[in-house]
Amino acid sequence: MVDGAAGRGAAGRGAAELVPMVLEGTTIVEALAAAMNDQERERPSLLPGWTRGHVVAHLALNADALSNLLTWARTGVETPMYASADTRASDIEAGSVHPAEELLAGLLDADARLRAHLDAMTASEWRHEVRTGLGRIVPAEEVPFLRVRELWIHAVDLDLGFDFADVPPAVADLLLEGAIRDLAARSGTPALEIVADDRRRNWAMGPAAESRGSVTGSTSALLGWLTGRRDRSGLVVVIDEPDALSLPSWL
Repeated sequence: MVDGAAGRGAAGRGAAELVPMVLEGTTIVEALAAAMNDQERERPSLLPGWTRGHVVAHLALNADALSNLLTWARTGVETPMYASADTRASDIEAGSVHPAEELLAGLLDADARLRAHLDAMTASEWRHEVRTGLGRIVPAEEVPFLRVRELWIHAVDLDLGFDFADVPPAVADLLLEGAIRDLAARSGTPALEIVADDRRRNWAMGPAAESRGSVTGSTSALLGWLTGRRDRSGLVVVIDEPDALSLPSWL
């Protein structure tokens, strides 16, 4: 069950708000994957070195990896996302060349398993701590956010006609806030004011006192740039040091 009392996850969102975003994103990604034939599966995605087949294989494996974390939260038995980074990479590579129909079936099955785990979580279980693939210790209530991020960003990466402008406003806001928060914590990220002019909102990426300038644009344009999927087209940059706009890779 999705319990509204389960606590607050990423950016203050609780499971009751995040799980519907997971389900909507799942529907979008599954529809995109279902529209692929074998030739389209072999074409490049927006991720360097990855075909669309790689993206779909990754999304299926990620669903099972997050199911592992929810199993850990429910049982108390440590269940890592992946056996190892090498195993994860080899499984994605192997899955990427499966026929499109087989890739879709694997994604549907993995999504169904994750949905069952999400439905089974209780309020207390959402608060149990688990460890992500990057080694972060987080409450299980972060897991739906991790899936939201994977689904909606990789829906764009499939390059099948779905773009950041198609992401629902509430999801886009969550993704933008998450990207700003994650980048601000990374070495080499410039301190900037990020302004979403279609939301009349702004965020300090890094210490406000160290801000080198501002970047203004629509939520979708900002999201595309911050995640490394789009250039700065459509953004208004006010900065004295253009080199300061170099961002580390995000996801």
